[in-house]
Amino acid sequence: MSSLDRLIEDAASRLNLGYRARSVVTVLTAYIATREDGLAGLGDQFERAGVGALFHSWCRGDEQPIVASQLERAIGREDLARLARRAGFPPGIFAVIVAELLPPLVDLLTTTNGAPVALRARRLDAHAAGAAGQAVRGVAVRSILACLIGVSLILATSWLYLVTRAPPQDTSATRVAPVADARLSLVVDGDHVRVDGRLPRAADQRRVWNALVQRYGEDNVRGQLQVDGGTRPPRWQDRLIAHLPALLAPGLRLDLEGEHIRVDSRALTVQDRLGVTRVLRDHFGAFDVRGLWTPGIAALHALPPDATPDAVVVALNQTVVKFQPEATALTGDSLDTLHATAAALRQLPAGTRVEVGVHTDSHGDAAARRALSQQRAESLVLALHLLDVPMGMLDAMGHGADDPIADNRSEAGRAQNRRVVYRLLR
Repeated sequence: MSSLDRLIEDAASRLNLGYRARSVVTVLTAYIATREDGLAGLGDQFERAGVGALFHSWCRGDEQPIVASQLERAIGREDLARLARRAGFPPGIFAVIVAELLPPLVDLLTTTNGAPVALRARRLDAHAAGAAGQAVRGVAVRSILACLIGVSLILATSWLYLVTRAPPQDTSATRVAPVADARLSLVVDGDHVRVDGRLPRAADQRRVWNALVQRYGEDNVRGQLQVDGGTRPPRWQDRLIAHLPALLAPGLRLDLEGEHIRVDSRALTVQDRLGVTRVLRDHFGAFDVRGLWTPGIAALHALPPDATPDAVVVALNQTVVKFQPEATALTGDSLDTLHATAAALRQLPAGTRVEVGVHTDSHGDAAARRALSQQRAESLVLALHLLDVPMGMLDAMGHGADDPIADNRSEAGRAQNRRVVYRLLR
């Protein structure tokens, strides 16, 4: 997989864009290609807008965050709206998406060639263009221009693919079959556990099996673990073994495959459900975890269809969503909460306005914390909009480290201060 494909795949998953991620990257690539000095010219635009330091951080791989308002200042409102139309997004939503995608794209273009890349658009010679204008009229002129634009976009995107693709492999070598994801399924029935799955090595098989035997006893572990050398090593294996005692409560079903974890805790006691959720959120937050049970999700599911806006907001403020450290992307264990939040917001009457307020801890510069919180709020609003919450319903507001509710001198206090608060505006 090329570096470009990995960037697109990450955007599709992290921003919930799906197949539309490729069209956004294509539009951005074409935009960079049509700058007078390519990537360097784009950097000049950011310099003139007073945010050149951010652009240069992307070229160094530092990737300092940029908010949508800064992006609009650098690219221009009209150009941003035009690009949004090409990508098929509302301008506001598109600006938030670009704020997420442009830093890694610039980093990719820079690191691929060891220096900022100047994608220069081909320009028609003025005299030749004048002669062509005399020879061709009306529809023919427009057709030629349309073809030139189309070819320019194709060349730009093709160039980006070629410079970012993985180094060519020796085609004389035997091709390796596609790699499969490791898989593990655990079902706890009283004092017994059934395990099934596929792991890459016999050593992995022994480690998992022995950990279960140590917990339940040899006679109480059943099932079969296959060894398949074509399987990717699972990132969750060490964490799973370390936290087995806290995870495997009676009645639990846990399925792990690749980067995805599914949990069914409906048969557990309330206390056990909370305990399992806590372990998964604390130690498996980097994975796509579904089926978690939290008081906030329970409160949202308990809302009647005719719940008042005030009641919905009260329930929303019992939920907890988390962001990746110093980033705007939600953690994988927040996706269930995100979907439940969107479902509750869709119940609200037309014309309802809700502020989505994001707070951070006080670690670092105050202005940087406020900027990060604003971008996180915009990212969360985007994610909710992509789940069919009306865009006009939500106002993104970043509060930075203002209004702490706990002591920032401890990690536990900082974790409490990193929060999302919903407020009914009308």
